[in-house]
Amino acid sequence: MKAVRDMTDKIFSIAGKKRTSLLIFLWAATAIVMGIIFAFSAQSAEGSKELSGGLLARILEIIPFEISHTFLRKAAHFSEYALLGAVSFCTFSFSLKRKSLFFPWIFSAFYAVTDEVHQLFIPGRACRAFDVFIDSMGAASGIAFALLFFFILGLIYKSVKEHKTKSN
Repeated sequence: MKAVRDMTDKIFSIAGKKRTSLLIFLWAATAIVMGIIFAFSAQSAEGSKELSGGLLARILEIIPFEISHTFLRKAAHFSEYALLGAVSFCTFSFSLKRKSLFFPWIFSAFYAVTDEVHQLFIPGRACRAFDVFIDSMGAASGIAFALLFFFILGLIYKSVKEHKTKSN
């Protein structure tokens, strides 16, 4: 974990306009992912079913086994929140100047709740606690993936740093 700490300390030491630009980029990326999730949730039940049905048909042309429509829809929930979890992990970690697992997960889980409540007002859609669970687990997986990414990046950074030290 020291390698990760060294690498993230270097990232967090960015100051001035570069830091401001990176903060704006990360918060904008988080907002865009949230907007995409909102747009998918704003579709009527028929529109959503038509979209996922068309996607399922294309997937079934490619893969040699069957998957159900329900599985595809739940996998989509999981995936979009995995992306939100990963992006919000980076955003909160950089904003707070330390790696944070708790804040991005709570943020993503809370957004999942508001997303399900939003669906109560969309024709044919419903608010499902199971979807909040899937979304929250997707966010946790995205955060874990981002943490793993930073861990590997930290190991690479440490290896390069040690190689440069040995070369001198």
